[in-house]
Amino acid sequence: MAVKPADRLLFVIALAAFGITLVVRLAAPGGAETPPDPESLSLAIHLAGGCGIEAEDLESLIAGYPLSSRNSAPGGYDITVNAEDRAPDILIACGQSLAAGVGAGLYLPLDRYYNAESVPFAAAGTWALPLASAMDLLVYNIPLLSEAGFDRPPRTRADFLVYARAVKALDGKGPAARYGLALGLSPRDPRGLARDIFPWFYASGLLLPAGGRPEFGGRAYTETLEFFSTLSGEGLIAPGSFDAAGADRVEEFTRGAIAMMIVSSRDLRYIRGKMGADAVGITLVPHAGTYTGRPVFGLSTWYAGISAESPRPDESWALLQYLREQSAPLAESLALVPGTGSYAPYISVDPLLDKAWSLYEAAELVPDFLSPAEDQDGAFRRELSRIFHSSASM
Repeated sequence: MAVKPADRLLFVIALAAFGITLVVRLAAPGGAETPPDPESLSLAIHLAGGCGIEAEDLESLIAGYPLSSRNSAPGGYDITVNAEDRAPDILIACGQSLAAGVGAGLYLPLDRYYNAESVPFAAAGTWALPLASAMDLLVYNIPLLSEAGFDRPPRTRADFLVYARAVKALDGKGPAARYGLALGLSPRDPRGLARDIFPWFYASGLLLPAGGRPEFGGRAYTETLEFFSTLSGEGLIAPGSFDAAGADRVEEFTRGAIAMMIVSSRDLRYIRGKMGADAVGITLVPHAGTYTGRPVFGLSTWYAGISAESPRPDESWALLQYLREQSAPLAESLALVPGTGSYAPYISVDPLLDKAWSLYEAAELVPDFLSPAEDQDGAFRRELSRIFHSSASM
């Protein structure tokens, strides 16, 4: 079914309701803005689902774009950042917001410009180019685990249960309750399942199909749910799993209430800044005892594509290529473990990110370009909620 232009614009505005829509628009030399005519080139960024890129992260990159060589206007143009309700030429999105946009017909197919199979991590197929990625990994509170009697993080699920029980046993010995694990599964956090739940399936050897979600069935699936049921039944998970988002849990972690949790690597700089470099460690998600394969990490990737509404797709493609060329500085500004190119020089000056890089290079990687499946996500959340509530009442 064809999507009407008006419906596309409404969809863009709806995405903006979850975050911010920014427009980078061409302005004439001397500071006078060009009118918003069909020839204007704009870059829209949808910060839906905590994509994590702010306007300032892009301004320095876009400032160097050699517009004079790509446009016919005398003297070229400058680029300014403005919020506007108009159809953009370039869309930047991640995960669910990208998938929803593709499903709504917002993106122009790129197969006229490049071969999708030649682009690393091009999980978005012919719709968008990957700019940079962050991976999901286990972060742990070194002093809290030390207080519980451990000098290294857990390696298996059996270890994890021992550690979480020991942390819970510290209750009453400190100013507040401490928990072994925290989950942020609020519906307002679209990456909650992909970040906090799916890695445990990966670590059991249950890889995900192309759609990005686990098969609902089989021994590995059942055993993983039983693991969560045990954690919940013994009170080892911080309360409010289905009300809190990932950002809420990061704040709890920095206050010392949580021993271990899965975070995006883009949160490491903030966590360490709040807690100190010696208080934070990272490691693999503990694996099921029977799993002997390579470690598997989920990725949250930022993609850039051309709007189906763009009146200047060729010029947009030129800008899109430039943005991809700038993916290394973008990843550096966000302190990311990237999904494209090689960024060892900047990561090597940071021991924690250097470890993240070594984990990244050794792992199987699962991009988070997901097909829109809100109904399936909702059913899975309800199943988890049922398990947690029934185990807690036992």
